[in-house]
Amino acid sequence: MNQYSYHIIVPNNDTVKVKKWTSESTIPSESSGKFQSNKIRDQVKEVNQNLASLNSEQIGQVGEALFDALFDQQLREDFLSFRREVIEDQKQTLKVVLEINETAMPEVVAYPWELMCLPERYNKGVIHFATDPKLSFVRSRFNSNEEKKRPLQLDQGEKLKIALVVARPTADDKLINVEFQQVETYLNQLDKGKINFLPVINPATPKKVSAGLRDGKPDIFHFIGHGRLQEENNQEVGQIAFVYDGGKADWRKADYFSLLFQQHPPKIVILQACETARESESNPFKSVASQLMLQRISVVIAMQAKVSNQIASSFVQNFYDEIIKGNSVDLAVQQARHMITVDHDGHENPYFAIPVIYMNASDGYLFSNFSAEKRNNVATIEIEETDSQEPELKEFEINVATIEIQQEQQLKEFEINVASIEIEETKTIPLQRFEFKTAFVDRRGQIIREEPCVAYYFEQELGKGIKPLKMISIPPGQFWMGAPENETDSNNDERPQHLVEV
Repeated sequence: MNQYSYHIIVPNNDTVKVKKWTSESTIPSESSGKFQSNKIRDQVKEVNQNLASLNSEQIGQVGEALFDALFDQQLREDFLSFRREVIEDQKQTLKVVLEINETAMPEVVAYPWELMCLPERYNKGVIHFATDPKLSFVRSRFNSNEEKKRPLQLDQGEKLKIALVVARPTADDKLINVEFQQVETYLNQLDKGKINFLPVINPATPKKVSAGLRDGKPDIFHFIGHGRLQEENNQEVGQIAFVYDGGKADWRKADYFSLLFQQHPPKIVILQACETARESESNPFKSVASQLMLQRISVVIAMQAKVSNQIASSFVQNFYDEIIKGNSVDLAVQQARHMITVDHDGHENPYFAIPVIYMNASDGYLFSNFSAEKRNNVATIEIEETDSQEPELKEFEINVATIEIQQEQQLKEFEINVASIEIEETKTIPLQRFEFKTAFVDRRGQIIREEPCVAYYFEQELGKGIKPLKMISIPPGQFWMGAPENETDSNNDERPQHLVEV
């Protein structure tokens, strides 16, 4: 989870619930409001079928209407206050998660939420949820927080395996030619120390794709081709095109496509194909992207409307640029959408709103400094029992070994005021972030509960073959040291109990 998260949940046509997480949260603070669907339904239906052709006036109208539907007066002030606290006061980025009950409201899920923006009438500045560099805007499956989420982090020294899959039907005049060479060339030039670019699968047939997933076990499955939401038997169904031997398009339904990932589910699936994120307004889980989410793919990035080769290629290259820098997947998508606005007349056209990210990962970072063997490792403390008495069981707080450690690339993401440590007044060392758990145990050492924590450190090289010394940053605050007079098994050298200020 990001340090700061604003989680918007729409369980029904009347209610909006919000959960806010900060860097110190173990339990989120909650707010609620009224979902005002009457402000959006008719307006969105008129444009949802033709998202790619909206003009600047329609983009603004729909974006503001989407905001008004989610944020009544109370939630609007709640969001703006939290955003100001995170971005302006804490100098952090804010992750905004949108979760809508797909089964109860498939038509609402189908709205182009990536257009959402703060209405001008509030005079609070420009806030476009999908492109604001200080935000990251993602979608999540309803009640996905109840599922066990897969981490994205690679083991230490492990390379990121990318599979590029190209479905380029050449014998169908109705389909625009698929351009993939620019992306292939770009992927070939990425840092070989971090990236393992697998052999390109071209042309893509179901058999080749299945074999490529099984044998290559890619972390990122990147599909370039054609997709559509097609009416079939009076219902809309997501489809994706493979290639027959003769070069004709081999259209397959979304559920068939998702079955190919049962042997090996990648961490991330990128669908560089039109309408693969476009949802049916009457039936949930009919798009290609939503079917992949049902297969427990942690992150799916797809297009909810028709998109040009140029814009799609530019988007994915900017996305990979951010990943290589060490940014999280959600921030990488946000920055890539932001670059679309920079390259294509700002928000005057809807191109920025076409890429969608569905995310149900426990963490958005791919690269980590420590191996998986060091995760989920809990330290223990033995407490001797005496024969003379059976003291009342108590809870003791102990430190535990590292759960996950990941390098933060940007100082702005630190949740503490210390941005660096100066050594000998000549060298500045950036801090790295790691997560661990604090376990509460009874007197017999049995763990009662665990709570997640975050800390920061740097490694001091000592030379002469000695392992580096990990210097942990201790945040300011107060704590009680020592034992009170009436604590069982305590002794005088633990007294007097006193308050220590750091």
